[in-house]
Amino acid sequence: MPIVFKSKLDSAVANATWLDKTQNDSTVGIIELANTDLTSGNTVANPQREINISKKVIFGEAAKLDGDQLSPDTFSTRQEFRLIGNGAPVTLNSLPFGASEVVTDGSELILVGHDDTLTVRIDHNDSQYGCMLNGDAILKRGYMIKLIYNDELERYIEETRNF
Repeated sequence: MPIVFKSKLDSAVANATWLDKTQNDSTVGIIELANTDLTSGNTVANPQREINISKKVIFGEAAKLDGDQLSPDTFSTRQEFRLIGNGAPVTLNSLPFGASEVVTDGSELILVGHDDTLTVRIDHNDSQYGCMLNGDAILKRGYMIKLIYNDELERYIEETRNF
């Protein structure tokens, strides 16, 4: 039954007119948060975790002390930390994200400096859970460095920096 100009739309007309969303067809597939992974068709045990993985988490400007560590989100694969020294220039811990795996393999972590005098330093450290950098990094206002966590090497590896 077609929809006619200026006719009353009721559920019988609507159901007969549009595609049935309870069955797969060539136009639209069923999206079911309970268990669907659209890329592989496999079921997902925790849909909320899958949603969290794809979101970007931004940690607002945080004043750090010498030796401090950062606390990344466990599930998000894209994270940004906005950093400033707490009253003086500081150097983060030699393991800035801690001594164990805290993020998902392939996670991108961007560290951004927010002050020209209260700088934050990250040192190259080729040890388990350390940061493999192209030289030590001192984050001033607007300076940023992007790290990728590699699960096989158990290292945060520098991908790029803008300074």
